[in-house]
Amino acid sequence: MQRYLRLCYPLVALVLLGYFGVVGYMYTFQRDFQYSPIKESSEEALDRQDLENTTEVFVQTSDGLQIQAWYHPSNTGKMVLFLHGNAGTLSTRVQKMKKLMQMGYGFIMPAWRGFGKSEGAPTEEGLYKDARATIKFIQSQGYQTENIIVVGESLGTGVATKMATEHKFHGVFLISPYTSFYDLGHQRYPYLPIHLLMKDNFDNAKNIEQIDVPILLFHGDNDDIIPHHHSLALLDKIKQEKKLILHPGIGHSNYDIDVVFSEMDRFFSKHQ
Repeated sequence: MQRYLRLCYPLVALVLLGYFGVVGYMYTFQRDFQYSPIKESSEEALDRQDLENTTEVFVQTSDGLQIQAWYHPSNTGKMVLFLHGNAGTLSTRVQKMKKLMQMGYGFIMPAWRGFGKSEGAPTEEGLYKDARATIKFIQSQGYQTENIIVVGESLGTGVATKMATEHKFHGVFLISPYTSFYDLGHQRYPYLPIHLLMKDNFDNAKNIEQIDVPILLFHGDNDDIIPHHHSLALLDKIKQEKKLILHPGIGHSNYDIDVVFSEMDRFFSKHQ
């Protein structure tokens, strides 16, 4: 028995060493996985995107960073604050911008810190500061938050719900949302102590209960990155007018832009 135990000790030690190595790696590099920031290349510059009457602006955050944003004014009074997901740059979302323009919406889309031409590195509190600076800018252009639809895409849904607890928007539109980063972490890495490891949470489930404007949710039922049960859980927590569009056969980001924004326009036009 003692000989057996002596043989087991090195194996147990090796397993523990590997486990804590994984824990340390995940803790150190988690934000690289969560945000995947990408800088903008010259080919992705605004002047190559065929976005008429759209300008590049830089807003200053409360911690002194310059945040890039693309801004298209509204001729109809309809304005969208678009808070994008992880990875990619503003140019990755050009087709979404063009669709909003075709529908008569103005928009402003900030590039999160560390993305595109924006300074800094992404964190939860940092993204909140980026969004607040963007809202301050759009207010300086004469837009009231009551006339703005805030659209959150994936990662950006966590920022959208947080901003909607601080401002009364016309409405909130969440595309492929999650309940929280903690929940996503437990889903993907059930063997790790997520609550001890994760630095950022973006608690949509908590924030969404405090929002007092109409909320529209859109989710693909074949989303294997953020499964649609997250939207179902959020739907139960919404206290105001709400609607969930569960699109059959659609994954995380391969949704039809025409369908998504047409649904947005139809839902929020009822509250003009």
